[in-house]
Amino acid sequence: MLRMSYVMQFDNRLRSVRFTIASRRENCHKALCYVSRERL
Repeated sequence: MLRMSYVMQFDNRLRSVRFTIASRRENCHKALCYVSRERL
């Protein structure tokens, strides 16, 4: 039971980390698009 909750906590942490990385990548992509548009 305890191990199960630990695994779930770990899974949630992994998921949140993945989400932050994805959102950060999206923000970088948007910034690049904006910069290239400004350059043109």
